[in-house]
Amino acid sequence: MKKLLLITAVASLLLVSCKEEWEPVYTGDYGTPEEPTEELQATNTIASLKAMYTSGPLKIDDDIIIKGQVTTSDKAGNCYRTFYIQDETGGLEVKIGKSYTNMDYRIGQWLYIKCEGLTLGQNAGMFELGYDDPTGKYETAYIEVQYIIDTHIIKGKRDTPVAAKVVSASDLSNDENIGRYCELPGMLYGNKIFTILYDDGGNSLYLSDKQFGVKTWAMSENGFKAYMTATTGKEEPQNAFDGKITDKTWQAYYNAASALSVSQYFNYDGVDVQVRTSGYASFADEQIPASVLGGSPVTLRGIVTIYNSNIQFLLIDTTSEYVIY
Repeated sequence: MKKLLLITAVASLLLVSCKEEWEPVYTGDYGTPEEPTEELQATNTIASLKAMYTSGPLKIDDDIIIKGQVTTSDKAGNCYRTFYIQDETGGLEVKIGKSYTNMDYRIGQWLYIKCEGLTLGQNAGMFELGYDDPTGKYETAYIEVQYIIDTHIIKGKRDTPVAAKVVSASDLSNDENIGRYCELPGMLYGNKIFTILYDDGGNSLYLSDKQFGVKTWAMSENGFKAYMTATTGKEEPQNAFDGKITDKTWQAYYNAASALSVSQYFNYDGVDVQVRTSGYASFADEQIPASVLGGSPVTLRGIVTIYNSNIQFLLIDTTSEYVIY
């Protein structure tokens, strides 16, 4: 019995002594934890890091540290396994490779990223900081191993979130604005979308240059099915997407129904901006107000991105903080 008590006592002592140093300490403030913070010295700005890229993926071998504030959240689901940071020189996508990043990296929080061992690359012209892709399919892969995440991404203090930068249409594609949290006021609905549909045989159908009756930011799987059956309310063949899907092909597309990402076009002082939304976003099936569809201006706040020279805009959410009708 004494031996059992001794073993139990030793085990309890080990559990206490092995408590992680960075485990949040609860202060009694209604369960609000104090976040672990660390102050490091940045060696490079985000802009100077990007300037190191010439062509093809860049494996970083130097002891480089960048510092930036988090500007996105995956709470609404439109940022997936990734987040953006920015400093005074520009913004950058970090491919962290895990979900629920908003629980660890809050908007406004300073992060220090130790870049040695990571890879800087581009995807259709958009800079990404990630890991080496062993397949060679992409210039970067997701940083998925927790040990690597913890040793490269160091949390600093939480601070006031950065204010959205008001950017003119002529400056949208400037390097310092790509990847940055920006505000685009007075945008007008462009009355067209871009999306790709797939049938159950893997065939693709590109939809562009019209609205096709898609009045939501995107479509969840249920939203897609509801659209396909809107006329009769029943699962039966009908023309859909302005006749692009006919009675003969309807079932094949309905069988393959899934969440549908959609680019809704807006005109910003003569520049086409694709507001691209994932079909998995919580606001995918949210209707764009009829007033906006009818020509009333709207102000959007989010991340300016680029895809093969096309300006795309990443909405973080559709709350009044990000979309002002």
